[in-house]
Amino acid sequence: MQFLILILVLSLQNILAGQIEQQPSSTDSEGNCTNCTKCPPNDPKSNKAFVLKAYQEILGDHNFTNLEQYFHEDYIQHNPHAAEGREGLRAFVKSVPEGPQKIDFKRTVAEDDFVWVHVRMTSFNTSWAIVDIFRIECGKIKEHWDVLQDTKLQKKAANEHQFF
Repeated sequence: MQFLILILVLSLQNILAGQIEQQPSSTDSEGNCTNCTKCPPNDPKSNKAFVLKAYQEILGDHNFTNLEQYFHEDYIQHNPHAAEGREGLRAFVKSVPEGPQKIDFKRTVAEDDFVWVHVRMTSFNTSWAIVDIFRIECGKIKEHWDVLQDTKLQKKAANEHQFF
């Protein structure tokens, strides 16, 4: 009898495991996978190239042709000045009055499903030091954080190292 119960329990586990694998992928705000399906494995090198291309095309050139290919349909934005989702990103980038930006990538690091870039972005007389952090999910940018500051100092710097 115990053997039959064991067989039933193992069979039920296999059935449930098959159902769980078919549910859509999702992660919580800390990047922990909940009910994840099989997405392409995260390759940091590919993620890095993908983010650099998307960054230049969308943020630098203001070319939105491939927005849907780069950004997840449920794109999460942590910049408090930009609305949520792809359309929020589009509106935010379009709100920059100077149009396309000159992007100078200083540093880029990729680890697991995260890519961060340290850039100088220049348009007309303004230069910004920016760090953007992107999380990739299923081959698209799912989540974004950023920190930026104007490189024009109001007073003399306290050290010689500055922004880059």
